[in-house]
Amino acid sequence: MSRFGKAIERANAGPLEAPTPALAPVEAPDAGVFEGAWDVKDPPAEEARPADRPVERAVPRQLSVHPALVEKVATPTGAPTVALEQYRKLAAKLHQWQLDHEGKVLMLVSAVAGEGKTLTAVNLALTLSGSYKRRVLLIDCDLRRPTVHAAFQIPGTPGVADIMDRPEIPVSRVTERLSIIPAGRLEGDPMGVLTSAAMTTLLEHARREYDWVLVDTAPLAVLPDANLLADHIDGAVLVVSAGETSFDLVDTAIRVIGKDRILGVVLNGVDPRDMSTANYHADYYGRR
Repeated sequence: MSRFGKAIERANAGPLEAPTPALAPVEAPDAGVFEGAWDVKDPPAEEARPADRPVERAVPRQLSVHPALVEKVATPTGAPTVALEQYRKLAAKLHQWQLDHEGKVLMLVSAVAGEGKTLTAVNLALTLSGSYKRRVLLIDCDLRRPTVHAAFQIPGTPGVADIMDRPEIPVSRVTERLSIIPAGRLEGDPMGVLTSAAMTTLLEHARREYDWVLVDTAPLAVLPDANLLADHIDGAVLVVSAGETSFDLVDTAIRVIGKDRILGVVLNGVDPRDMSTANYHADYYGRR
């Protein structure tokens, strides 16, 4: 049994007090091509495994992403070089922050929907696990509009929304070092899920098993979901759509999550021709 398998076995050893979700790595299954960029139907969910029999399966031979994202993901054959370099710079800054502060649970947030938050989370996860060879877990906690599973073409259930009903939450390994927990199928109250003891336990397991835990959340200025996780994170990265999101919405998002928790801002959708122009940033953030 691998070191990872032994760690999972230790996590599942002894009687479990419900609800105590454990992390069990599974292989990302083959998935068909989804219709539409994000309007997808989940493949059938796998049957729950007994909590005392964690199974580690082989990693997929190659990364599978949604066709609409093939040219946008942080891989050598995906996003443009200039975008790859920016993600590597972001990963480098976070790597240094981790060395200085020993943090590892990071939340990706945005003020409103459509700012590229999930794509940023996906690409940061790929960069940290690929370029920095770190073990990364990406958790989709945007329970109202989940998209991480669609990005990697894996089943959307079971997942975070099921943590109070299952003794074990499967983890889909999409590369050698990158694993995913999807949002699951929400039929109840997302606030109840995110504030549950089971959610706390899930994040504690993740913190022990991985080098980085990235949490994708719902937009801050519209829904309170992200703020419910604030006590469990070590820092947050705010994603802002250049020239689209108003200063007031960004300011609201910062106040909701707390300025002291925000490590930095990712300005998304910038024209590459403007990336070296300092006046662009001053002009954008100066508008109200």
